[in-house]
Amino acid sequence: MANSAPSVVSAFAAATAKTRLGQVGSDDRSPRLAGSLQSCHSAAPASPGWTSPEADSRETFLYMFVMTGSAFPSLVPELDVSDLNRSLPFYVGTLGFVVRFQRPEERFAYLEREGAHLMLEEAAGPGRRFRTAELIQPYGRGINLQIRASDVIELHSNVLLAGISLVVELEERWYRQNGMERGNRQFVVADPDGYLLRFYTDLGSRLPAV
Repeated sequence: MANSAPSVVSAFAAATAKTRLGQVGSDDRSPRLAGSLQSCHSAAPASPGWTSPEADSRETFLYMFVMTGSAFPSLVPELDVSDLNRSLPFYVGTLGFVVRFQRPEERFAYLEREGAHLMLEEAAGPGRRFRTAELIQPYGRGINLQIRASDVIELHSNVLLAGISLVVELEERWYRQNGMERGNRQFVVADPDGYLLRFYTDLGSRLPAV
């Protein structure tokens, strides 16, 4: 389970409050938001237990705080894994997630990739575990996690270069949403325990084919 989000300096909080409350006009929301992000970029140091992210990931964190008031999204899956030392190289080394923080004494890690957040914990590790039945591989039966990627083609190449087999090859798929269709370029890969991860890049929308 995640700890509280790191504190952001009060000056930044005050500067972004108007944005969250809709007190900035639509014509100047983006410039002011960008200015707020820039002004606090060096003024919001990492708090204890929060590793220093790369520049683009820090922007993701700051933008999330501006828009939601929290450094964490409303939904963060937590996955029990059989071996955290095996899972982390897959998620970080192959898929490009960043470790935001860890609790080694609980065999727990909090990951983020381009705004997608994920928690991993070793199933047999110490600490509390939420479970209603025995874990049997493959884990995560009946669920797949859809994760947006800015460049799904590059990520797909990285997975193949790592020698990992895909569950669903790279494809272009269109889904009906009310009166329109929304497109994904996507592929599905299983993590070392069998959890299905569906990475996609948004192709936009179109009118349904007649």
